[in-house]
Amino acid sequence: MAPKNPSPLDIPEVLALIFAHLGLHSIRIHASLVCRLWYKVAAPILRARPLIWYRSPHHKSLPVVLSKRLQETKTLIIKKPNYFGTHYEVPMLWDSMPSWIELTNHLNTLSKSRQLQITEVTVLQRLASDDLVFQLITPLGPQLTRLRLSNINQSRDMPLEKILVLCPRLTCLHMHYLHGAYYHDNYRNQLDPSQRPTLPTSLELRSLTLENIGIEERSLLRLLNACWDLEELRLIRLLQGWPMVPDLVPVGATNESLVSFSKQPFMEQIAQICPFLKSIHFSGGMDPSWNLRRMEATSQVLRLFPNVTAWSFQSSGADLMLLKSLRTQCQNTLTSIEMLHTSVWRDRTGDLLHQYLCESPHLLHLKAIDVMFRAYWFDLEGILDAKGMYHGRTFPRSADSVLTKVIGTFIEPYHRKIWACRNLQTLHLRFDVRDGDYVNGERARVLFGYLSRVCPKLEELAICQPRLRLDLDGGFCLLSRLHELRRLSFSINADCRKYITGVDWMARRMSPLQRWMIAMRMKMIYFLKERRKIIYAKAPFSSTDAPPPPYIKIWERRFNRIYVRNPGAVRSDDSQASPEGHNSDGKSEGIQDPDYLIDGVDMRDVGRWKDIVDLFENRFSNDWVCWPLLESFKIEVVGKGQEQLDKVKPAIRHIRGDIEVQ
Repeated sequence: MAPKNPSPLDIPEVLALIFAHLGLHSIRIHASLVCRLWYKVAAPILRARPLIWYRSPHHKSLPVVLSKRLQETKTLIIKKPNYFGTHYEVPMLWDSMPSWIELTNHLNTLSKSRQLQITEVTVLQRLASDDLVFQLITPLGPQLTRLRLSNINQSRDMPLEKILVLCPRLTCLHMHYLHGAYYHDNYRNQLDPSQRPTLPTSLELRSLTLENIGIEERSLLRLLNACWDLEELRLIRLLQGWPMVPDLVPVGATNESLVSFSKQPFMEQIAQICPFLKSIHFSGGMDPSWNLRRMEATSQVLRLFPNVTAWSFQSSGADLMLLKSLRTQCQNTLTSIEMLHTSVWRDRTGDLLHQYLCESPHLLHLKAIDVMFRAYWFDLEGILDAKGMYHGRTFPRSADSVLTKVIGTFIEPYHRKIWACRNLQTLHLRFDVRDGDYVNGERARVLFGYLSRVCPKLEELAICQPRLRLDLDGGFCLLSRLHELRRLSFSINADCRKYITGVDWMARRMSPLQRWMIAMRMKMIYFLKERRKIIYAKAPFSSTDAPPPPYIKIWERRFNRIYVRNPGAVRSDDSQASPEGHNSDGKSEGIQDPDYLIDGVDMRDVGRWKDIVDLFENRFSNDWVCWPLLESFKIEVVGKGQEQLDKVKPAIRHIRGDIEVQ
C-alpha cells in the first residue's frame, strides 16, 4: 500500500509558523491535543509563556520550580499582589525580603551557567530605588531587548546611560518615576572617571518612553543622536522645573535648560535627528503646551513630523485647535490617537474628540480611556431621556460644538453624523458616571448597537463604565456582530454584578435547547416592552438644518409611557400606532426611508429592543459563529465584589472553553 501524500501540517517548521500567530490559550486548549507532532511543536511555546512573579513577604516559590521556570521563559513580569481585594500597596525594602533574595540569587546563578533566555522584563510593582533595578537587570543585561520599569519610587538622578550601557541590545525602554527624577550631564560628570558610563555612538533603540522626568535639552539631544533608527518617542509629563530644595539643584542649572515643547527650534532639532519617527507623545508636567499654541503653530509642529502615524496627547491639552490641526494636516496619514492622564475637562475633551471621529475615516486605533464620553452622543433617535433634558454639565462654546445651551433648559444635541472610522481596530473609551442610568438597559443598548454597526472591524475593545449592564436586555449580545474581535475588556462596578447573567448566547454555535431558551426569554421581555408604548416620529433623521425640538412628555404611568419626539409628525389617533415604529399590519415604518442610512450604515432601531430580536433571528437562520477569533475576555470590578463576579466566570469558561476569561 503506497504511503499517503504528506500534508504541510506534518512539517514541524510550518506548524511553528502557524502557532506563532495563535494565542497561548488557543495553543494550550486546542493545538497541543491534536496529535503527538502538534504537541511536540507546541510544548516549547507553552513552556516559554511569561513568568509572572508576585512580590510578597509571604510568597516563596519552590526553588526547583522557580529555577526551571526561569530557564524556560523569555518574559519576566513582576506584579504587585492585591491585599484584601484592593490595590493598596505598602512600600517596602525588597532587599530584605526572602522572596526577592531568592529571585535575584536564581538569576545570578543561572546567568553564570548561561541557562537564561529572558529577553523581556516588565516591573509593575513599586521599586524602592534604582539599586533594585540593577540587582534585577545585571544578570540579564547583555540579552535584554525590552525593559519596562513602571513604578520607581524615588531617585534624584536617573542613571539612564548606565542602563543603556548595561543593556546594549535594548530595542524598547520605558521608565516611569513616581516622584520624579532628572536626567542631566552634571550627574554624569560627578561620577568617578572609572565608573562613568560612556554612551555608545549607536544604539538599537526603536522605542523610548520617559515619564515624569526632568530632562536637560542637551542631554536629550545627545541621547537621540545615538538612536539613529528610533521610531517611537514618548516624553510624558516631563518636569518643567528643578526641585525646590537648593541642595538638590545642580550647579548652574536653570529651568530654561530643561526640555520644553513650546520652543520651536528645539522641536526642529528633534525632527532632524529622528527622521524615522512614527509614534510621538509630547506633554510637559503642568504646562499644557498644546492648548497654548495657536492653530498655525500647532500645524507647524505637525508638519515637522510627516511620517508620524500615531500621535499621543495629554487630554487636558487637547483642545479644538489641536484636533482641527490633526484633521487638516494628518487626515490621510494619522492612524492612531491616544489620550492620557486626564484630570480636568474630561467631558469637554470627549465632546471634541467625538466630533473629530465623525470626520476621520483613516483612524485605526483610538485609546482614550481617560476621556469621558456620553451615551446620548450615540443616540440618533432620542430614546434615552424621559424628562426632556440630559444629565451632566454642558459648556457654552462656539458653533462647532455639539451641545447647545438655551435659556432655562438644555435641548438635545443634533446628531446627523456618525463616526467615520469604519476600519477602527482598537477602541478604549470611558463613559461618564454622571451620564444617566445605565441600569435601565436603554443606554447600554444604544452603546453596543452603535459600536457594532459603526465599527464592524474592531479587534480590541475596552469599555469603562461603572454602571454598565451586561445582560440580554442591556444588549451586550449586540457585540457578537464584531466577527473580528480578539480582545474584550470591561470595567464595571460591583453593584452591577447581578446584571451579568444569561451567557448562553456566547456559545460559538447555540444548541437547539439554548436557542429555545433564548427565544422564550425574548418573547417574555418583548411582551413587557409591548406594554410600554413609545411613539417616534415617522422620519427620525429627517432634518439636517436645525436641531429637533426637545422631548415632550405626554403621559406617564407606572407601566405605560408615551414620549413623542416630533408631535407634528405623529398620527392624531394614537390607538392606531403600535410600539417600536410598526404599523397595524406588522410592517415597520421607514424601512425604505433612505434617511435611516447615514454614511452608508443602516442605523435603524439602534437602542431599541427590536435590534436584539433581529440579531438573534439572523443568527438562528444563518447559524453564524459568535466571536470566532476571540482570545481573551476580561471583566474588572471597580472596588470590592470580585468574589461575586468570580461565580460568573466559570459559566463563561464552560460555554467558551476556547477563550481566556480573566
